[in-house]
Amino acid sequence: MTVGLPRAGLRHRDLRYATRELEGFVGEKIDFRFLERTLFGPGMVMLYRASRDVHIQYPPDDLSVTSIS
Repeated sequence: MTVGLPRAGLRHRDLRYATRELEGFVGEKIDFRFLERTLFGPGMVMLYRASRDVHIQYPPDDLSVTSIS
């Protein structure tokens, strides 16, 4: 879980994949499904599920603090 603290936040690109379709070898191609682009702002909470969700973080436009738990 990630929680955004005051100020402008990180930009995220959120993706998902199906683990049951993977064999698990190094270099294996993964078919990601695009979910959304998000500007992670103050008070926002995002929950990522292990082995299902993937997110790409882009640098914020301003100082940003995120708490990961």
